[in-house]
Amino acid sequence: LAAIGGSTSPVQLILALVVFQLAINAVYAPLTALVPDIVPDRQKGTISALATAALPVANIFTALVVVGLSGSLSAQFMVVILVATLLIGLMLREPMVPAEPVNERRFSLAAFRDSRFRVTFLSRLLAESGVALHTLFLLFLLQGQAMQARPIGWSVLETFSALLVISTGAATLGGLVAGPLSDRVGRRSPFVIVGALGMAIGLALLALGSTWTLIVIGQLVFGVFHGVHSATVAAMNAE
Repeated sequence: LAAIGGSTSPVQLILALVVFQLAINAVYAPLTALVPDIVPDRQKGTISALATAALPVANIFTALVVVGLSGSLSAQFMVVILVATLLIGLMLREPMVPAEPVNERRFSLAAFRDSRFRVTFLSRLLAESGVALHTLFLLFLLQGQAMQARPIGWSVLETFSALLVISTGAATLGGLVAGPLSDRVGRRSPFVIVGALGMAIGLALLALGSTWTLIVIGQLVFGVFHGVHSATVAAMNAE
């Protein structure tokens, strides 16, 4: 984060982003393994929903920082770095899981032999690609609007942050409803499919929307179904 904030050229920024993403993946890999290791199948939807709610909460926090400290880019990065450092400093206690005997430790793609894993992997890859495209599209959409066309004369960053808060709040709600519901129903696939289709509808509303009402509705629809998809596909993956 410090390197991203201090970048003075496109090359430095790209390298800093690559390092940041590698570090994030290194943190996520062992954390993702916690759910299948210690959570029974009948509760995986609920726990996955709670776990995936962390990302929308982080997005809302970032949006508030961007708006609250919009006059100082360095202050924005300092606050995010400080909070991230405090979170990393928290100790995580977890029950010890008996290790299964393994004769050979090596990189393997054996998981792709399972058809359900292939489906969840592809579904998650496409859905998260859609999330990235959605964020970029939203930013370019706002940059193309005149200030008078934006709500109450907000800046691009303020409007962008407000729309992110709307979609992330909706995603949190969608995930917290769909995760436990998939536990009760005992099936994940219908929720994953509905979530993906709902995300596509939300993106279509954003792409075709010519008024702020349609843009906000598109954000709400995209957010709710992104939460539905994220929580249930994570539970399916853990199973």
